[in-house]
Amino acid sequence: ALQRGNMIPPRDAFLDYRDSDYVVVPEVWGTTLDPGKAADCIEAAVREETEELNLDNIEGLYEEPQILKDDEFLNMQAEELNDLAGAEILYTYPDGTVVRLGGPELREWLDEDEDGHFSRDDTAWTKHIKDYVYAMAQGMRAKSEYESMVEEAKAEYDDMKAEASYLAGVEEAKVDEKPTK
Repeated sequence: ALQRGNMIPPRDAFLDYRDSDYVVVPEVWGTTLDPGKAADCIEAAVREETEELNLDNIEGLYEEPQILKDDEFLNMQAEELNDLAGAEILYTYPDGTVVRLGGPELREWLDEDEDGHFSRDDTAWTKHIKDYVYAMAQGMRAKSEYESMVEEAKAEYDDMKAEASYLAGVEEAKVDEKPTK
């Protein structure tokens, strides 16, 4: 009956980036019993001839998440991240492709101290932005070069096809010109 495979483990509250904001995702309490404590409670109930035992009412019997949604530190981190990395930049390439630079990427550019506080080093931030723009430009250049290569290959194929068609027509004409006996 007390099979771990049937139990849902608890999960701590955590930060996630959703709809352009960092949010605290609530904890999951789960249904994982401490088997030793459960056995002790059941044994005591049998020994005391208790008619009814409700394990849900026994404190500490279930494994609990360690970090709850109202955790002050976790909420402070969400607030700091939204202040520092809550922006979202959308860039549309000439071909209509949209590239998004938002919270998760910007979060990687922040410094986190040993106490879990976030800050932005403006020099490093500027370098990250320059590197990002450079990478986008390289991507545009590579895409443009790829498209040019494809167009050249199509043109070469069309030329070969036209030449083959012409040569096939010339050979056919020669066959038609042969005298009949």
